[in-house]
Amino acid sequence: MGPRYDDDAPGRSSVVMAFSTDGTRLFSQGTNIEGESHLVEWDERMWTIRRWYCGLGRRLGGIGQFDISKNGFLAVGDECMVKFWDMENINILTTNDAEGGLPVIGCC
Repeated sequence: MGPRYDDDAPGRSSVVMAFSTDGTRLFSQGTNIEGESHLVEWDERMWTIRRWYCGLGRRLGGIGQFDISKNGFLAVGDECMVKFWDMENINILTTNDAEGGLPVIGCC
């Protein structure tokens, strides 16, 4: 499962966290108890949110899956779609329909 930090996570949620491939940026993605999803970039020195990415849907429990490419893009499985962001822009870049093929990982 890896390390977790949940003190200031948006909505006191369960999250998965990952560093960018160069190790300089920290991101988290998760769903709170109300079913609201979030994707954020952290200022790891201050443990505050640097960016809050727009475009995630409402999930009914569980933690989604996300990945960071070496070229500066974020990819998140959400609402039976894979959604993409440029790390420098909070607005969604594009989506790709996964036709229901994205499992949700249950909360601990």
